[in-house]
Amino acid sequence: MEEGPARDRMLADLDEMEAMVSATLAFGRDDAGPRSRLPVDLARLLRKLVADGVERGLKATYAGPDSRVVSADALALKRAFANLLDNAWR
Repeated sequence: MEEGPARDRMLADLDEMEAMVSATLAFGRDDAGPRSRLPVDLARLLRKLVADGVERGLKATYAGPDSRVVSADALALKRAFANLLDNAWR
């Protein structure tokens, strides 16, 4: 396909579909069984996700406590907030 707006839209659509499929598969994996809940520093996790987005050229800032430890499944928590941020950036 030739360069241009139509190609750019198609590639953006493909990226979005890939993200949706990945999220669905991740949800299925998470639903497969119980996971252990461990202490997770939510503030640190959010600062890292925001920093990753800024590195990709997206606009974001973190305004919150320096530390906030919660009991959670770290991977599931990261995935949930990463999805929320990605949706906000889109």
